Amino acid sequence: MKLSKTIFSQEEKLLIDNIAKIKKDKILRNYFPYFVYVLSGGAAKGFSHFGILKSLEMFGICPKIVVGSSSGAIVGALYSYYQDSETAFIHLLNFIRSKEYKLFSKKYFISKNSSKFYKLSSFIKRSFLFTKAILKSYFIDFDEVYSLYKILFNNIKYEDLKIRFYSCATDFIKGKPKLFGEGDLPLNVLASSAIPGIFPLVQVEDSYYVDGFVSGNLPLLPLKNKLQLDEKKYYFIVSDLSSPLLLKDYQKIDSFFDIILRTLDISIQNKSFVDRTYADFVFNPIHKDYDWDEFENYADFVKLGFESFKKSLYYFYKSVIYKIEEKLKDIKNPIEKYYSFLRLKKLTKL
Repeated sequence: MKLSKTIFSQEEKLLIDNIAKIKKDKILRNYFPYFVYVLSGGAAKGFSHFGILKSLEMFGICPKIVVGSSSGAIVGALYSYYQDSETAFIHLLNFIRSKEYKLFSKKYFISKNSSKFYKLSSFIKRSFLFTKAILKSYFIDFDEVYSLYKILFNNIKYEDLKIRFYSCATDFIKGKPKLFGEGDLPLNVLASSAIPGIFPLVQVEDSYYVDGFVSGNLPLLPLKNKLQLDEKKYYFIVSDLSSPLLLKDYQKIDSFFDIILRTLDISIQNKSFVDRTYADFVFNPIHKDYDWDEFENYADFVKLGFESFKKSLYYFYKSVIYKIEEKLKDIKNPIEKYYSFLRLKKLTKL
């Protein structure tokens, strides 16, 4: 399967053309911002990032930096390697269809099939996993999941990446976010997506780490603090997969996965709203009808990403133009400033 393309109207194509004109303009291209992509966690919902990334490519935009948390780290690492959403998507899709992943999934994840056989096998599996969870602080062994991540990334190293990339994990000892941009890529991304209680604590050098969304699902502020990025030169795009917190029917909570993730959803909801304020623009595909583990619905998630971009296209365009205008205001020469604004107005006339 390939990523389908968003169908743009004539008006929307005009916006895309205007951005292309600015990027090619011999004067204004010097004031075009560098883009930073911030990809949130969301388990299977992470496939929505591909819809956003593909749309941005069609808009003619490529990031200077990518940072991701949890499933956003997985997508971000693959995208930074291929620098192409289509190829990264196919890579991840092939992985979840692989024999290794299917065996892993069958072993640990409870089927939602309603047949008597599956109900019986699910009961046995629940009993086994519950016993294991009591005896240990986790129930998926490190060696098993680390081997899976090494298969996923297939010897990809940081020096192989075409885009500067960081994954965000939570330092379990210090209780603070930690950005990884070097070292063992599969291990660092595993640390970023290690759901507490499900995956073991992941040791990286002298500390231990859990999922990045424990300390914040949108690692934008840690990135700004670490790299001391000039906010006038950089444009920060967030792809936030968190949905409005809905009332949960208790009868639909059928595993302790659901309990753990529901608890984390509640704990990070308010922080995500605060973290969004540090972004220049936020895309927010809504997933209210989907659960975190519905990997079989990857096509729907990608579609939601496309739809989110299309709904926000005009406002995103205006936001980029505003960023350029802010940079033009810093021009010292009044004549140069006047003609630069005049040129921008001419190229962006709708």
